[in-house]
Amino acid sequence: MCWQQFEEMYHSGQESINLNLPNIISTVEEICCQLRTIICNGIEDQLIELKECSEELINSSAYHDIFDSYETFCSSLTSPLTRFWSSYISMVQLLMHFIRSIRGGNWLLHLACIRDMLPWMFGYDHTNYNRYLSVYWTQMQVLPKEYPNAYKRLLNGDFTVQRNCDAGYAQVAVDQTIE
Repeated sequence: MCWQQFEEMYHSGQESINLNLPNIISTVEEICCQLRTIICNGIEDQLIELKECSEELINSSAYHDIFDSYETFCSSLTSPLTRFWSSYISMVQLLMHFIRSIRGGNWLLHLACIRDMLPWMFGYDHTNYNRYLSVYWTQMQVLPKEYPNAYKRLLNGDFTVQRNCDAGYAQVAVDQTIE
């Protein structure tokens, strides 16, 4: 929704920054196509080359210019319906990242998601989540200094359990495993 309006603004010449949007989009589409081929054919040797190419794209100044311009554009949209859908999409993306952190056993992503959830908990007046998530996040921030061995275990994904070793990306939070 926002992207279509952004593209229309770009093509109409309203954007003051000289962005190479078509080139960036074609590069992203090419990377996605290569990734689909690698996944379908199981060609893992090309995965490193693809990773390097995508990192090069993400680290380029043109990509950052487009991303910053797009964020500025989205924040400038002031209609109530646009703000509602933007906040809804942000919350769903945050929830999906949180689920990904659990399923993949990614401790740093887990903590980043908890940190990003805090403003939503305060905004929607979830008192208990406000109180306990704030304390949880704060305690986890001092964990590397106070308990380095426990922190290393958490970094290795030991905050989740995987009951079936044959299925990847199937880890579950420890407290939900016994329920």
